Amino acid sequence: MKKESAVSRLRALDSEIVLLSHIQSTLEWDMETGLPAKGISERSEALSYISGIIHEKATSPELGEILSEVSACELSDADKALLRIRKKVYQEESGTPSDLVNALAAAKGKAHGAWVRAREENSWSLFQPSLESLVALTKEKASCMKPDVQPYDTMLSFYEEGMAVAVLDPLFEGLVEGIHSLMGDLSSVTVDDSFLFCGYDGEAMRAFCHEVLSFMGFDWSRGRTGESPHPFTITLGSDDIRITNRFSDAGLFDPIGSALHEGGHALYEMHASLPEWARGTSLAAAASMGVHESQSRFWENIIGRSASFWTGMYPILRKYIPSLASVSLDDFVKAINRSRSSAIRVNADELTYSLHIAIRYEMEKAMFSASVPFSSLPELWNELSRKILFYTPKNNSEGILQDCHWAGGDFGYFPSYTVGHIYASQFYMAIVDDLGEDAFNEALVSRDYAPIRTWLDGNIWSCGALYEGSELVKRVTGSAIDVSCYISYLCNKFRGLYL
Repeated sequence: MKKESAVSRLRALDSEIVLLSHIQSTLEWDMETGLPAKGISERSEALSYISGIIHEKATSPELGEILSEVSACELSDADKALLRIRKKVYQEESGTPSDLVNALAAAKGKAHGAWVRAREENSWSLFQPSLESLVALTKEKASCMKPDVQPYDTMLSFYEEGMAVAVLDPLFEGLVEGIHSLMGDLSSVTVDDSFLFCGYDGEAMRAFCHEVLSFMGFDWSRGRTGESPHPFTITLGSDDIRITNRFSDAGLFDPIGSALHEGGHALYEMHASLPEWARGTSLAAAASMGVHESQSRFWENIIGRSASFWTGMYPILRKYIPSLASVSLDDFVKAINRSRSSAIRVNADELTYSLHIAIRYEMEKAMFSASVPFSSLPELWNELSRKILFYTPKNNSEGILQDCHWAGGDFGYFPSYTVGHIYASQFYMAIVDDLGEDAFNEALVSRDYAPIRTWLDGNIWSCGALYEGSELVKRVTGSAIDVSCYISYLCNKFRGLYL
């Protein structure tokens, strides 16, 4: 086959797989936002069926031949990246039997329903069998993907290429130590944030979050919002990026933070699919999960909890939430940044958030090494929570059952949150160096975020998956992942606010 024909066929096969994944995402969106309880079983079968089709196409003999042919060709940067992505998936997935792929998809669908019931009833026993099954199937799949690599390392690298326990152990050790030290410095600080938990009008908050997303640059002609128990972002097509939020939490900042967080993800997805060479292909995606998470954390924390952002947005928020009329801007900013140990990860403050991830990281290592019986995992969770987070869960629903990710088989995913925090701090340092701190803050105060969006688009979003995460970070910041940068950012921010 001629080079042009081989490359063209590679693109076509990739586009078919991406289209199928968008169909799969449509089924998942509906399952999360509106599926009747009794529809879970059949929806699980549908997801299992389409997962099998995607697996077959991603590992087909034809694709294997095309990859071999294209590997010997001179290629553009975009085609090199497409070859890298499809080759990685092919090599990892081709050794996984179709029946295992189908079994995993079905197990995930059933596990989600089991998790919802278990959390509602505070019953670990309702979810334990599903989790055991998912871990066993995931370990089997990991062994098929990379027989000579520890299963958990395989799962970590699935979300962040090159990531492994050997890399993360010292990273988390330094992170936990640095955060604990800063928490000690702040231990005598008292902040009144009671006004954040007095309730709010749901419709008013929905309207304000809509305004926040509009100022951020969310393209309403290419996206929409919904509601779900756990906020998320999902791509149903190049021009169909959706996010959810929740308005059930009493905390005033919870839906605002979620809008900023998911909006950051959505902006990345929207801009990554704009370049012609990326549209409708696997290149219209993030460089890695860590880089994707860096964008949500950048908007939620670095921007969304800053005094400059609220100098511009606080007058608008007060129009929607009249009870804030007596709360000064300074008091509001200090309140939304208040740090304290708490049960729920998605409600955690910026400082303690990574401690929640450290707990999950240790839990996943235990599950994959079988060092603790599954029946004892709630006790291990509580022990780690006391040691790392300084918090004792009241029950399993606010402890080990609080997150849906394990029900989706997303093992190795949680550390990407902390990797994203670190990357976000490195990108922040780079953007301030390029734009200047005054210009960065002025963009926030004026609510004209165009200079910030332009920088993010030019350096990160429009690159799509052209580079692997670690390579992109090094290109943009000149440095590999640097936990000291994140600790420095936290110290400067929190000491500046409270000490």
